[in-house]
Amino acid sequence: MNPKVLFLTSKSINGDNQVDSAVISLYPFGDIDQDFLERVKTNCYRDLPGSFPQLEVEDGALDIPEQGYVEQRRQYRASAFLTRLEEKSPESIHAIGLVDEDLFTPKLNFVFGVAQPERNAVVALSRLKPQFYGKPRNTNVFELRVVKEILHELGHIFRLRHCDNHCVMRFSNKLSQTDLKPAEYCETCYTDLQAITQNDLER
Repeated sequence: MNPKVLFLTSKSINGDNQVDSAVISLYPFGDIDQDFLERVKTNCYRDLPGSFPQLEVEDGALDIPEQGYVEQRRQYRASAFLTRLEEKSPESIHAIGLVDEDLFTPKLNFVFGVAQPERNAVVALSRLKPQFYGKPRNTNVFELRVVKEILHELGHIFRLRHCDNHCVMRFSNKLSQTDLKPAEYCETCYTDLQAITQNDLER
């Protein structure tokens, strides 16, 4: 198996060599197209408040947690990626791994993403691709779904809960639900996210 992963880590080194959350960096794992990274970064940042950490694409690669692969299911345990992120990121750093494979959790047969509030998250790309369902490749549709899931998990990392409004934080356990929700936060969630990130910057 050679899954492809992105690693987004919230980091910035100030003059005192202390880590804060001024930047969220995108790191490719495996063979990830650089243009794809730039498009994802740009499209995610369009709906983030000004108080949110900047997004940056950086070079670098991390190993895939092959011990998380379950041969019988042909899937990876999402927890294996969360563990890897926890190992690679200090407590003051947030991280998101994007995995070009199918993930599952003990309670769900598959997941589009899983987040640990105030820590890390992982997003699975496999089921976001039209070709996973036997449909023609559609880059625009795929990348829009990826952006929605990243924004959703970023919201959870910064303590937002699921939302019943027409909002990217609306829960979706089917792809049709992901397609129906917008790639943006509702007014309530946007305001909450802005307040949370502004407060984090001022601490």
